Amino acid sequence: MAIPRQRFTMLFLCTWNAARSIFAEYLMRDLGSDRFDSFSAGVKPRGEVSPITLKVLKEKFQIDASDARSKSWEEFKDRHLDFIVSVSEQAEETSHAFPDKPILAHWPYDDPSLVRGSPGKVESAYFRIASRIRYRLQLFNNLSLRSRWLIAVVSEGFSLCLSKNEKVSRQPKRRSLQRLQVCHDFFNIGIGVLFRKRWHFSFNSALDNQSHVSGADLEL
Repeated sequence: MAIPRQRFTMLFLCTWNAARSIFAEYLMRDLGSDRFDSFSAGVKPRGEVSPITLKVLKEKFQIDASDARSKSWEEFKDRHLDFIVSVSEQAEETSHAFPDKPILAHWPYDDPSLVRGSPGKVESAYFRIASRIRYRLQLFNNLSLRSRWLIAVVSEGFSLCLSKNEKVSRQPKRRSLQRLQVCHDFFNIGIGVLFRKRWHFSFNSALDNQSHVSGADLEL
């Protein structure tokens, strides 16, 4: 008899709650609805989701996000959350304000609303950010969060993950970068779930920034 998977609550936090965190919320609903209840919020919500965000989700990923709304992080400050993922630099500090000691992750992405140019160029920028977020969420959703597996993750993580602020080659092989990213995410999330500590890690995606990978700090 199969054992039901544990469900987790996940909040994606960005500056405006108009693009990046909306992408993350709805892409995770598409990828991991059987395991995660996903939400999003903004530090300074604009009150309106970008129409380009909705268009990209609908046309590129076949996801209807017409019910999405731009809202403040304060709606969730008294709610139990297992994970908070900040997807903008401005949101990272706010992620520490939640009292229930969720596991924190910082996955910053560029703000596509700052891109200027033709409608096609702007839409391409949104699609590029959404695709990167989706790739990261695929890795995250593939995590097995059972304790026995987590112990193996922590053990493997100590031997495979790069130390803090270690530099990597500017032109490493893509496969090596993917393995590095998987390793960091598995290790960081694994140890956080295992010990239920307030775990925060800053990791600029090796696929997005090939010049530097930062390690992790554990707040006890």
